[in-house]
Amino acid sequence: MTHVVAEPCFNCKYTDCVVVCPVDCFYEGESMLFIHPDECIDCEVCVPECPPQAIFHHESLPEEWKDYSALNAEMVEQCPRITETQESIGGPMYEFAGEGKHFIAYHNTEKIGHEFNGERFVPGERWNWSTKKSPEQFLGGKIWCVSGQSSPRRYLAYGWYEADEIEAMDDGDFPFVICGDVGFAFPKPVCLNDQPWIAGFLKSQSNFSLGMQQIHPDFVRELEELGRSCRDLQLVVPSDDGGKQAPSTPTQQGFQASPEDRKLIESYAVGWAKEHFEEQGFVVEVVGKPFDLRCTRESEFKFVEVKGTVGQLGEVILTKNEVEFARQNRSQMVLFVVHGIQLVDDAIARVAVGGDVFLQDPWVVDEHGELTANQYRYRLQADGMLLVVQYK
Repeated sequence: MTHVVAEPCFNCKYTDCVVVCPVDCFYEGESMLFIHPDECIDCEVCVPECPPQAIFHHESLPEEWKDYSALNAEMVEQCPRITETQESIGGPMYEFAGEGKHFIAYHNTEKIGHEFNGERFVPGERWNWSTKKSPEQFLGGKIWCVSGQSSPRRYLAYGWYEADEIEAMDDGDFPFVICGDVGFAFPKPVCLNDQPWIAGFLKSQSNFSLGMQQIHPDFVRELEELGRSCRDLQLVVPSDDGGKQAPSTPTQQGFQASPEDRKLIESYAVGWAKEHFEEQGFVVEVVGKPFDLRCTRESEFKFVEVKGTVGQLGEVILTKNEVEFARQNRSQMVLFVVHGIQLVDDAIARVAVGGDVFLQDPWVVDEHGELTANQYRYRLQADGMLLVVQYK
């Protein structure tokens, strides 16, 4: 084999390379081009003509793209020859950044040797997926988890999570793990075969043969709509034991709950708020302190304070820094409260479900509610020494 078209061509298909090929050895797939290994004469005239630099001699392929040699040889038997230039289908993957980065993580049951059974969401662990691809591209992106099983093939979607960390593994086949804390698990797997857009989606992903791969914006919108149609989505934060437990007793904002439950409630509310503002066209960044979300839309921006509670709408707890920041940025502040959240357990993880939203936009902390001090710091002098005690 001589030259190979690799991953940077995916969702790009600039065809500058096609018109300079003296032997017409390029073939057009749904989402990328391929080179016929028996027709290429190794002239290299196409290499400098490729804008995303996707063409390599087979001996120079980066390690994470070695599989593209076999993929080119396979796909040219299924795709039509292309000899004329045409408009690109959207540009290289990084040009989709404005849509938000979305990736497919595909579990091939036969290749891996067992069915997908929720092992990505093991109790006590974060959401995670193993890959051999360069991992930095996935950070900040949304990973959609899909498995394929049985014959005829059934494609099942399990949910998504946001990639926020990379871990290295001592695994020659899959040396990287893409991890995240925030995500949504569908109440039950959704069969994608039933979706009217599945044929085009499979073609755009080369039948999921390319590993973790960015999703074209057309199908991002379809997946997001699929997620929105499941309004009872469950946000999964793995618990320390996978057994059945009774739901937590409702409280104001979880003071009687364990630290793990409080984290679950908070993450559930933040995930709901993030989805809400993304639906409004905002680009959303999860900040954490002294506010939860920074939302921007053209010249407009908002700071969102998010609270979650298993009790009914009443009181929430604000820290000193949260109050001070809200006072300093009163015209841009928003309060987003998810109340009435329920905590339940299944065989895999403790989950948060349900709830209703209270939205105050804009939110002026001193006008739209009543602040009550529930803790004081008291300083006193005793025998020349400064003592600090707390009264609550």
